[in-house]
Amino acid sequence: VKKCMDFIAECGDSENKILIKSDQEPAAEFLIKQIIEDRKDGQTLVEEAPVESKGSNGEVERAVQEIEGEIRALLLGLEEHLGKQLDAKERLIAFIPEYGAYLTNRFKRGDDGKVAYQRVKGTSPSVIGVEFGEKVMYLRRLKSGNMEKIKARWEPGIFVGVRTRSNDMWTSTPEGIVASRSIKRIPKERRWGDDCLKWVQWAPWRQYRDCENADGDLPEGVPEEAVSYTHLRAHETREDRVC
Repeated sequence: VKKCMDFIAECGDSENKILIKSDQEPAAEFLIKQIIEDRKDGQTLVEEAPVESKGSNGEVERAVQEIEGEIRALLLGLEEHLGKQLDAKERLIAFIPEYGAYLTNRFKRGDDGKVAYQRVKGTSPSVIGVEFGEKVMYLRRLKSGNMEKIKARWEPGIFVGVRTRSNDMWTSTPEGIVASRSIKRIPKERRWGDDCLKWVQWAPWRQYRDCENADGDLPEGVPEEAVSYTHLRAHETREDRVC
């Protein structure tokens, strides 16, 4: 429900009347019911397709196929870089669908020659040239206090997506998902490795331990005690730290 409300807001329709088209699957009906309750009365219209009639919802079904294709493309690219097949249970894979939708809205052109983002915002989108799951350096946000400025400004992490409403880059560390306004690529030979999987211990619905906006439980297998990022970095080689 939260993702749907964020998307409606991103399209500029929070205060507008919208039409939701759906099949009659119980899960979809429950989702729509919650969306209606979260919006102003009379601002959400619902149109249901006949039972077992995918043709009645052809445009939606086609969109689903496009997103599925985008997910497969991102997964295959990631597997090629890592040199192995990935289990669907890997935490990193949970971030692929949303990033796939992000890319589709900014790259797929319609008959009018525009992408979805351009129709809504009135301007062409800019997309950072970093591959999903790639190890990068992200700009750490400084805390208050002058002594903070003496510490390292850039830290390593795994790129897992973009926050669409602010264009902050999501970077995964063992401690959680960090939003950063700037990231840098590292040498090509050091972008891919086991860290691309090991450092993604959280999930889109729970981005760090005490996440205020969490809408789900701790991901399975996450230890009760917070993982010490400093402890993990202490075991890196000097070459890793220089990188």
